[in-house]
Amino acid sequence: GEVRTRQEKEGEEDFCMAVRKVHDLVELKFSDLKCNNSTCGSNKLHGPYRLVYKKKCLKETKMDTIRTASTKAIREEIIATDVISFLKKKEARLKAQLKQRQEGDRQKIHKAAKKLGQVLFIPPMKTQKARINAEVDKVHHI
Repeated sequence: GEVRTRQEKEGEEDFCMAVRKVHDLVELKFSDLKCNNSTCGSNKLHGPYRLVYKKKCLKETKMDTIRTASTKAIREEIIATDVISFLKKKEARLKAQLKQRQEGDRQKIHKAAKKLGQVLFIPPMKTQKARINAEVDKVHHI
């Protein structure tokens, strides 16, 4: 109970920290890409951002820039893959918890229905179940 809750909170904190890190990296990248030219914002084809070199470089420094950019991209990709795998694991865990709770609730309803002699418990039809499951899946993918 308590240990599991504490572990879930720590997992959520780690996840939030990873999300903040990724968000900060994205913001940093966008701030590097912002176009300072006022005519750039009116260009609908390219939008308000464009790729530019920060300074005029010789061929060697351009290659250095490309190398450092690629290593940064690799590091960010690793962070992104970590976040994705964490989210997939969390989704699987939450789906398992949902099924477990649904089954527990179903059993409680059946017990309660048995106590009431004149009440029938009729589960939802398969099409309704499929619709409900689709709704639940939509919520989890958002």
